[in-house]
Amino acid sequence: MRSKINPPPEKRDLDLGFETGFGIEFAVSGKTTGSKKIVMGYTLMPPGARNQAHVHNNVEVIWHLLSGHNTHLSGSEETNDFKSTDCDPGTFGYVGKGEIHVGINRSDTEPGEVIFCYAGTNEKEGAGTVWVDPPSVVVEHLAARGLTLDELDLETRT
Repeated sequence: MRSKINPPPEKRDLDLGFETGFGIEFAVSGKTTGSKKIVMGYTLMPPGARNQAHVHNNVEVIWHLLSGHNTHLSGSEETNDFKSTDCDPGTFGYVGKGEIHVGINRSDTEPGEVIFCYAGTNEKEGAGTVWVDPPSVVVEHLAARGLTLDELDLETRT
């Protein structure tokens, strides 16, 4: 296998259907680069947005907050040890297999950008993602801020 370089961000498409209210790009995978054991991607968190609580049952996740200010909620239903951590640009995070987690953009005016990696699979389907919250939690979070899904700008990158 040879090294592969993806095109610059302005020439790539975001997956708007994977996480309600967020734009996701799966830049490195078996399909895009021939990767055998990792998926790496980019998340655009619109101002005021949050995602559904979810778990990845088959992979460990690492992430890096490039821009924005978010709150990362994580924990386990088994041990009831949920925690909330405010994160700023430069923060790195780790999420273990089966750990529930949520990302919330604390800013109502600026987007957030996250780079993430699933370790242990080469396609997003192999992560074993299970949504704990229904998509309505995203809509309700936005409504509390006077926003709708249709108003989110999922194309602007900082």
